[in-house]
Amino acid sequence: MYFCGARVLEVFQVSGIQGNVRLGVGVLSYAGQLNFDIVGDERSCSDLAVFVEGLTGALEQLGASAMHGPSDTSPEGPSHRRHVVPVS
Repeated sequence: MYFCGARVLEVFQVSGIQGNVRLGVGVLSYAGQLNFDIVGDERSCSDLAVFVEGLTGALEQLGASAMHGPSDTSPEGPSHRRHVVPVS
């Protein structure tokens, strides 16, 4: 994709929050990238940082699995493996 003659290298979705919506999460895939946008009202979402940390950890796990393949540490085998990110 080009904009004003220049190749677009990255694209991000921007979420808006208004009314009773306190957290917006946008995801957009473009040019081999998966970009996330998180917009939140810290006054009403006091654990916003916890959400971002949990999402970051889950994405790091997903990236590691994609790069190196899943490791089968589940006693039931790979079809029963789950990735759980604790949020407190």
